[in-house]
This record gives sequence, C-alpha cells and structure tokens, in this order.
Amino acid sequence: SLKYEMLFSKTNCLLQQGQFKFALIELYNLPDNLPNKFEAKKHFYTGIVEFGQKDFEASKESFLKLVADDPEATASLETLFDKNEKLNRLKPLFAQWLSVFVPGLGQMYAGDFPSGINSLLINAGFYALFVYVAVTTTFWESLLFVFPWFQRYYSGGIKAAKKIAIQKRAEKRSKIYQEILKEIEKAQLAVH
Repeated sequence: SLKYEMLFSKTNCLLQQGQFKFALIELYNLPDNLPNKFEAKKHFYTGIVEFGQKDFEASKESFLKLVADDPEATASLETLFDKNEKLNRLKPLFAQWLSVFVPGLGQMYAGDFPSGINSLLINAGFYALFVYVAVTTTFWESLLFVFPWFQRYYSGGIKAAKKIAIQKRAEKRSKIYQEILKEIEKAQLAVH
C-alpha cells in the first residue's frame, strides 16, 4: 500500500504541473486488481487526467465509477458533462470571422458585450473619421493618417474575438470541472 500511495503522490505532483500524459503513465503502472480504497483513487485521478487532456467521455466514465451507487450523484454528473459538451458550441474561429464582418460582433458572440460594443464604436469612429478626412482633404491623406489607426483597432478586434471566446470557454469549463469535483466529494462523504 505504501508503493501505491507513492505512485498517487507522484501522480498528484504531475497533475499540479499540468503534465497529464506523465500522470497517466504513472496510473498505468498500477495493477488492475487494487483494493477498493486505491481503486477509487485510481478512477479519481484517471478522471482528472482525462478531463485535463480534453477526453471528456473517458473522464465521465472514470468519474461515474466513483458514484455508481448514488443515482442522484450519477444524474448530477451526467448533467454537468452535458453542460460541458455544450461549451463546444462556442467556436473561437466563428467569433473571429464575425468580427471580420462586423467589428465587435465576435466579442459579443463570446459573451463580452462591453468589449464588443467598445470595438464597434471605436471602429465606427475611425471609419467616420476616415471618410471625413477623405472628403475634407484628400483620400491619400486619409489613407496615410487615419487608415493605420483604423486597421490597428480592426485587426486587434478580430484577434481579441478569438482570444475572448477561448478564454470564456475555458472559464466556463473550469466552473463545470469544479462542480464535478464537488459532486464527487459530496457523494464520497455520503458513503463514508
């Protein structure tokens, strides 16, 4: 049992470093027939590793083994993994393309309305300034003095839309992950 505890401690250290593949290798070093206490730990750590590697279906199976005797916890975990699956609908590349066509729309699609409105207003302002300078002076002066600013904010908004979508999805996934761990903890406390 001391050997198993050492392997789990090493796995824990690897997980904290974000080295999921190495943590999985350590878990594969465990024998197939473990005592119940260690079998539960193996499923728990395996579920964490698989979630970290974005293998959510395998993670779900590992976590469900921990709460197999608790129908309420099982249903709750199923619901949480369904919510996690729905996060894939938030597409960073789609957000980026939305901002190509309408500045700020990608940020709004990702759920960051203040940033989206800011991008829309700034780009509209620079566009209006570009037209004004082109009409009052020359097109070339407008192109030389205003267009670089417009282009800077326009391309920045496009990049920001993708970045915000990735960040929002990661934040929501993190919250779901925390809820999964709380549900498992609650189920484990009810058993003991």
